[in-house]
Amino acid sequence: MDYYELDMNKKLQLQSGFSLLLAVMFLSAIGLIVALTLSLNSQSTLLSYHARDDVWRARWLATACAEYALQQISMSTTYTGNSSLTFDSGSCTYVVDNSTPAQRHVQTTGVSDNSFIEFSIDVSQISPRIVIDTWDVVAN
Repeated sequence: MDYYELDMNKKLQLQSGFSLLLAVMFLSAIGLIVALTLSLNSQSTLLSYHARDDVWRARWLATACAEYALQQISMSTTYTGNSSLTFDSGSCTYVVDNSTPAQRHVQTTGVSDNSFIEFSIDVSQISPRIVIDTWDVVAN
């Protein structure tokens, strides 16, 4: 082998090594982009799950206050008033209005973190048992 052949072999080896290095860097960059995309996507998914849980917690809290208000009405058929309840996961309030002697209107609100929901409940009969005409979510 002469000097010229050795020099060409070294150049080919250097070019092959450089091509391999570029390919590895390119694939690493693509892998990093995919990993970052998946990470950001999973974070936004977790945030949406948390927000959805807050909405359901607020709904549960508003329902708890509604049930408590209905319990107050069943214990005293002349009951009107308002109150609030506090739980580890949030709080709720209720107001019982005396529409007529035999009817009541209950307004409840449940709050959990940044979510809240409000119910409007119409009771058409109190005695001998409570009859609920409507139980609606109030548009916010």
